[in-house]
Amino acid sequence: MTYVVPDTTPPVINITSPADGSTVNTDTVTLAYTATDDSGATPTCSPAPGPVTLVEGPNVITVTCQDGSGNTGSASVTVTYVPVVVTPETQITDFAEPSALSSAPGTFSFDGTNATSFECRIDGGSWTACTSPFSLPTGLTSPIEHTYEVRALNNTTPDPSPSIGFIWIDDRAFNATATATAMPNSLEPTAADANDAGAHPNIAASLTLQGYDDPKSADIPRRSDGLA
Repeated sequence: MTYVVPDTTPPVINITSPADGSTVNTDTVTLAYTATDDSGATPTCSPAPGPVTLVEGPNVITVTCQDGSGNTGSASVTVTYVPVVVTPETQITDFAEPSALSSAPGTFSFDGTNATSFECRIDGGSWTACTSPFSLPTGLTSPIEHTYEVRALNNTTPDPSPSIGFIWIDDRAFNATATATAMPNSLEPTAADANDAGAHPNIAASLTLQGYDDPKSADIPRRSDGLA
């Protein structure tokens, strides 16, 4: 009687590419390896040699092979993918003032280079996704200067220097008298309105406080300086 010693030896795998512990800046590497078995037969392996797509960060690539006796062997390498990121740049291109007293405080437009998306925030609040043009929210505190910011993102990398604009809002003139609230029909205050501090104290105060060369209705916000 002949006794056959069972084969319990798994295949031997040698991954030749990519190198274990390597770092790459492309999202694809070429997998290459050899696999041998003590039986002399070629084991069945997966995945096949060829391109492997990586995700950002560490990637473990494992090759598993099985011989004709059902013995399984495996080998792994770790490759770290660190993409080359171009820092985006942001620019505020325009500020559109509202055309009516009931309008939002204004709308600003922006663009950027190497940008995949944009985020905006008001008065140093939380960054939120936005698109151009972006309308400022209603209900901003008055009278006060507010800041609006936008930054471009290249995937997850933000512009380290967001573009900043400033706007002064003063709506106190429209909390005073019926004459003041009628000003939408004539946005330029009359001489009587501006001079009659006794009858319309808030109009006179807001016009003085706003301090623009061409003061209009104090409820319409104006840029306090140029675009940042």
